[in-house]
Formats: sequence, structure tokens, C-alpha cells
Amino acid sequence: MKGVTMRVVAMLMAFGTASAAQSSPPLPRTTRDAIRQLKHYYFARDFTGGEEFGRTLPARLVRDPETRAWLLVNAARASGWPAARIAIDSFAKAQPGSPWPVVARAYVLAWQSDSGDKAIALAKRVRAVLPKSPDAIWLHGYALQNAGKFPEVVSMVDSALTRMAPWAELYDLKGNALASSPDSTAPGQARAAFAVARGLDSMNVNAYYFPAANLRWDKGDTTVWNLMRRAVALSPYSVEIRADYWPLLRGQSAQTTAQKDSLARAEIDQLLAGRPHSPATLWLAAEAHKDFEHWQDRSAMERRILSDYPESLEAERVLSGRIDLLNDSILKKRVADTARAFADIRRMRAAYVARPNHRDRNEYSHSLLLFVVEAKDDSTISTDSLKKLGDLLIAVNRINPQQTHLALPMAMAERHAHYRWAEQLVQAGDTMRRAELSQMKEYYQKNRNVGGYASQLDHTIGATHDALGWIYLNEGRLADAERELTKAAELIKSNAQMYYHLGRLAEAKSDLQQAQRMYSRGYPLDGRFAGKKNTEALTRLYANNTGSMAGFDAYVERLKEDDRVRRRAEIVAKRLTANETMPAFSLARYGGSATPTTNKDLAGKVVVMNFWGTWCGPCVAEVTQIQKFYQATKGDTTLAFVTVDFNDDLETIKGFMEREKLDFPVLLDKGDFVKTIAKINAYPTTLFFGREGKLAFQHVGASEFVFDEFMARVEILSAPPVATP
Repeated sequence: MKGVTMRVVAMLMAFGTASAAQSSPPLPRTTRDAIRQLKHYYFARDFTGGEEFGRTLPARLVRDPETRAWLLVNAARASGWPAARIAIDSFAKAQPGSPWPVVARAYVLAWQSDSGDKAIALAKRVRAVLPKSPDAIWLHGYALQNAGKFPEVVSMVDSALTRMAPWAELYDLKGNALASSPDSTAPGQARAAFAVARGLDSMNVNAYYFPAANLRWDKGDTTVWNLMRRAVALSPYSVEIRADYWPLLRGQSAQTTAQKDSLARAEIDQLLAGRPHSPATLWLAAEAHKDFEHWQDRSAMERRILSDYPESLEAERVLSGRIDLLNDSILKKRVADTARAFADIRRMRAAYVARPNHRDRNEYSHSLLLFVVEAKDDSTISTDSLKKLGDLLIAVNRINPQQTHLALPMAMAERHAHYRWAEQLVQAGDTMRRAELSQMKEYYQKNRNVGGYASQLDHTIGATHDALGWIYLNEGRLADAERELTKAAELIKSNAQMYYHLGRLAEAKSDLQQAQRMYSRGYPLDGRFAGKKNTEALTRLYANNTGSMAGFDAYVERLKEDDRVRRRAEIVAKRLTANETMPAFSLARYGGSATPTTNKDLAGKVVVMNFWGTWCGPCVAEVTQIQKFYQATKGDTTLAFVTVDFNDDLETIKGFMEREKLDFPVLLDKGDFVKTIAKINAYPTTLFFGREGKLAFQHVGASEFVFDEFMARVEILSAPPVATP
């Protein structure tokens, strides 16, 4: 006990020393000193410190273009992009021939999730103007990395290091790129790169933080904790580092709950004492209190942020966090009156969107997207208001074309307004989605999803034809609608929305028999994800045709059976022939014995392996059917069913399983199995192996018919082999 206490004291002393150094830097005398300190804040990920330090600089130093650029780079990360963009635009007008406004803009755009190509282009301009600048080389690599071009980052860094003195931040960049590589040897190379960075500069924050946050270490390895603790000691006020540190502290097994709680409170007090008038510090404290379940203290911190700093980035985070917390409570069935809770969420989201300024562009985009998703079905919102909301959303959101360029224009067409706007959105979205899919072509080729690229391309093109057909149908252009919907039906074989659109087209042409056939095909596909439009239309037509609902249930059962036969035929047609075997693994089992489960334990059986996580909405949506499948098959000694949880801690899994009353087997991946060995990149994914250990089926994504489709695959794989004469 005494040893633990001494370690806690020593850690606090180290934290206090680093805290003092971070919060009270000496006032610079020269522009070089100012730039050096601003760059230190940036690379230490203490952007708020950099912004606050910039406010203390004398005007004569801020007039220096390079100093001003680094001040703006920190301010953009600390207080949000909109204000920084205005400042950078003003900077560019005041310094038309200077490269430093370009540098500032490139650094900020490289950080934005949807500005990769622009950032890379600006970074290349900066390198052309400042060819010998290590910062320019790093910026180019950072822009490539955030655009997902990881091999290019490694190649560029290696090339640069042959021509310049070693720099720790470049090795950090290389290590991060390697950490994102699917290559099984990449994690080892990444660790080596980070080790070089620490050797070059023992005070380099990212050389400790990046490997702790982005690499998967062996179970029980204390390296993560030691690295993260060192990163916090070097940069105690970094919001990003603390976000990873608090949960890690809570999960430490070497200390009791009381000791960890005491340490957390002591660190929170140190933070507040070091920067008492910073909304970022209050936010850090609130997040720590949340992780340690100090709910009253968390609420107190949030109230201070909202009252004292209502226009701050942190105030936005508090408001959006409250929305997420209520939504999470609804999903986890902790709310009694869900209707009222959903109404509260809509009200809170509307208030958030209506704020005059939004500093967190990503959170604003996310909240606006959800608000528009709800607004498009809200008849109290006018078509003109919906269009304005849509234009706002499209200006800030480039990553959800399924909503912005399909669902939204179709909803507008259904309101019989702004047809050309809707048509243009669908056509623009087709280009966006095809380009996005093209970037995934290599992934489909390298992974086991045989034919996946062609299938997804068909679905993408088909969705465009379906949306255009729906717009033309609502506009009264029946010939154009039929042309587009016929093309959609040729490409998409099983889609409830498409069949509903075809049914509506048939009704518009007064062909009620064809309408009933279309609705009957869509009827079995209706459900949680697709809605009940085919069901409602089919019920209406059946009652009109027969004069009553007598016999409807039997009619529906015939439809369901026909659909089961059709889906089984589709499953058989998708059986894989790539001869791929089950990967080797040894994984601990949640709630089971200490002996790990291995692939050898499953030999000779039909194996169903489902990859999921509690953080995955579609996974959570289908767990009831997963549980039903397990209950129906657990007595079958010829079948092995396991699930593999990815990226959840033990407490989260335990709480979820108990709350949802689930007992299906869960294996825990604490290493590289899911990403590197099994190569799973979409959730949920389920693999089906035959008795001989060969991969026979792969199902990616959620389904309305998990139980039936899983059972169909198992029946196919369990059937005795056909004797050959």
C-alpha cells in the first residue's frame, strides 16, 4: 500500500512540475522565441495553451508573419475553424505575397476530415516556396496521412530523412502512418519509429502519446500506461491526450478504485489551479468527472462553462454531449418515456443548430445532419426552410451523401417542391459516391469480399436511378419515372424502398395488379430499417380488392415463404469458392474460464463467427436476433457459434450483456486479430466456415433477417455431402 501511495505522490509531483512549465512560459523577447514556443504548444497538442500564450505576445512580435501563422494554427485547433478561417482570410489579404497565410490555411485544412485534397495541394505549394523547411515537409506528410494515404507518408518521410537532420516529429508521423497499415509487420515498424523519436528527443510528446493511443499492444502490457502517463506529464492540458488518459487511468488494475479516484481528483485540482480561467480546463475537468462517474461535479463544471463561456468551443461540446448522453440513454433503454426523450432531443438539437456561431465544424455537421434527417419528415417545417437547412448541411458535410444527396432530395420530391434542386443533388451525389467507391476498389480486391466491388457499384448506380425515378414520379413525369425505376430494378434485386416506388408508379398508371405485385415483393423487406410503406400499401390494396381483410394473414404467410425461398437461393449463389481457411487465433472469453478459445477448439464443426461492438449501432440493433440464433443452436454439437467484440473495454461489455440479458459467447480481441489477421473493416461482419475449416459465406452489415439467413447458411453447411457416382 505504501509503495502505491509513493507512486501516486511521485506522479503528482511530476505532473505538477510539467503543469507549471506548461502554464507559465517565459515571455519571449524575439520572434524566434515566440515561434519556438508556439510550435511547442502545437506539437504538444496543447492548442489552448498556444492560443492563450499568443494573447500575451507584444504587438511587435505578432506582426511577424510566421509568428502570426503559428498563432492562428493553434487558435484554429483550440477555438474552432470558423473564427480561424476569418482570421486567416484577413491575414492573406494583409500579406498577399507571404507564404505564411498559405501555411496557416494548409495546417488547418489538413486537420479537417473532409478537406484532404485541398490540404495536400496547399502543402505542396508550401513545400515549393519553403523547400528546405522541416515544417513544410511535416505538413505535407500530415496532410497525406489525414487523407488516408499512409504508404505515401512513409515513403515521403524516408526520402526526406535522407536529405535532412533527423527530427522526432517526422518519425512520429511515420509511426502513425504505419500504425494505420493493415500489414502484419507494420505495428513493429511503427514501434521502432516511435522509439527513434524518443531517442532523438526525450521530451517529444507525440513519441509517447501516438504509440499509446494508436497501436495495439499485447494483453497485460504496461507499455501503454507508461507511455500515456509520460505524455500527460509533458502536456497535462492537452484535451486530446487527456481524453485517452482518463479512461486508461480508470482501467488500471494495480490500484484500487479509491486510489484511482483520489489520483483523478488531485489531478483535476492541479489542472484548475494551473489554468483557472480557461474553458478548456473546465472541459477537461468535466470529462474526468464523467469518466470517474462524479456526476454532480461534472454538472458543476458544465454549468460554469455555459454560464461563463457561452460562446466557447467547450460550450458547444457540453450541449452536444448532453444530446448524445440522452440519445445513448434511449438506446440502452434507460429512459421510461422515450417519446418525450426523443422530443427533448429534437428541441435540444434545434437549439444547438440555431446558435449564431459554431466553432466545432465536425460536431456542427453531425448535429445538423441529424436535425435535417428529422426535419425532412416533419410537416411543420416548410419546404423552403428544409431547402435552406439542406443547403447549410451540404456546405459543411461531405461524408454522408446517402442522406444529403439521396434521402433529402427524395423527401423534398415527396413534398412536391424544388424538383430541379432535388434532381441536381441526386446527380451530384452519384458522382461523389462513385468516387468514394473507386477509392475502396483496392480494399475489395485485397479482402475476401469476392465480387463486393461490382455488387456495391450496382447498388450505387441503382440507388441513383431509384431516387431520380421517385423525383420524376412525384413531378408527374411517368415515362421518365418508369425509365429510371426500371434501370434501378435491373441493378438492385432486393430493396424495400425501390419496390414501394415501383408500386406507386403502377398505381399512378392505374395498374393495380402490378402495384400489388410490387408491394408484395417489398412487403417481406419492410422492417426496422426500411419502414412499413409496402406493408401499408399492400394492406390498403388487399382491402380494396377483396372488400375485407379476410384471408390476409394467409396471403402474407405465402408471401413470406416465397421470400424465404428467394433469399435462400440468393444465399446459395453467394457461396465463396476462394479456398480460404479459418485464421489462427487464441482469444479470451468474456465470463468464461481463464483458458483462451482457439481456432483448434472449433475444428471439425460448422463455425459461425460474428464480429461486433457495443459502439456499432447496426450491431446493437441486431443483437436480439443474434441471441435468438444462439439459443436455437447452442445444443448442436456439430456447430460452433462465437462472437468477437472489437474495441470495447470489459466494463462496457459486462454492462451491455447484463442490461440486454444476453448470454451468447463473446471472445475478446486485445491484440491484432480483428484488424490485422481476420482483416475485418466493417461491422457487423459474420463469417461462416464449413466443417473442413474453409470460408463458405461472409455477411457484411446488419440485416432484417439475421436469424433466418444465419439458419439457412448453417443448414447448407450442415447438409451431408452429396455422394458422387
